[in-house]
Amino acid sequence: MGELNQRARGALKGLGGLGPEVRVETWREVTRDDGSVAIECGERLFAPGDRVMFLKNDRALGVKNGSLGSVASVTPDSMRVALDGRESRQVRFAPGEYGSVEYGYAATMHKAQGATANRVFALATP
Repeated sequence: MGELNQRARGALKGLGGLGPEVRVETWREVTRDDGSVAIECGERLFAPGDRVMFLKNDRALGVKNGSLGSVASVTPDSMRVALDGRESRQVRFAPGEYGSVEYGYAATMHKAQGATANRVFALATP
């Protein structure tokens, strides 16, 4: 998914569809083959207009694993995302406190299960 997300983001950026980029620290919990949990840290460039996917449930924030939205504003210390859905709702968070966010241009069928979309492109492979 990483390559597809990067290619889709690159195309949008090339068309001028993204605002100024900001480097943001990200993290997520990863379950290893032996069942142990590790924290995977990294960095991403996010910009207003980016599509994002939340990777962890957070009741206080009001997001679920797989929630999608568009970045409305971003600084190194704060991100505001307009969530997809019937209700117009935005969430604001500090990436240092909730870093489980990834580009949301492409997703596996498993991750997108239950999502509603107006238009879908499927990449099928053997």
